[in-house]
Amino acid sequence: MGETSNVSRQGDIETWTYMYNKTDIGARAFIPFANMAGESPIGLKINSLTITFNKSGIVEDVSSSANGNN
Repeated sequence: MGETSNVSRQGDIETWTYMYNKTDIGARAFIPFANMAGESPIGLKINSLTITFNKSGIVEDVSSSANGNN
């Protein structure tokens, strides 16, 4: 997974968060008035993965989310 975006601790509980962000700018973004129809030429993708460990270092919970328009 690479480096974590954030590591937090609350008492004996440790949480690791990984984030992935991707922005795609389409060619239409550079054409004047091409976006008048309301459709964005810019695609945004945001994914996150959160892993929670108990005091023994054992995974207690894993959650993920994906958002974006691309």
